[in-house]
Amino acid sequence: MTSWVLVDPVAEARRPPAPEAVVSHTGPLRRVGFFANSKQHAAEIQGAMATAIAKRHQIEIRLYRKPNASVSATPELLANIATECDAVVTGSGD
Repeated sequence: MTSWVLVDPVAEARRPPAPEAVVSHTGPLRRVGFFANSKQHAAEIQGAMATAIAKRHQIEIRLYRKPNASVSATPELLANIATECDAVVTGSGD
């Protein structure tokens, strides 16, 4: 006999970040990060975008990637992105 487990797909509401956790950037962008989620084609799409933006705006590009699409980014990776970049572009390759 097969048994089923019904899982509620609705997530609980997240609390907003504390005011001291929100960082606002002012001034010109010097380093822009591209954070690929490891879905198919995400890195290729973001790499092409990064190349075009770097040529047009004379900025430094940083590329980041999660180990795979089904897991969250590690706190260390997120901390690196936050400290190394003035802005970050994220997205899916699907």
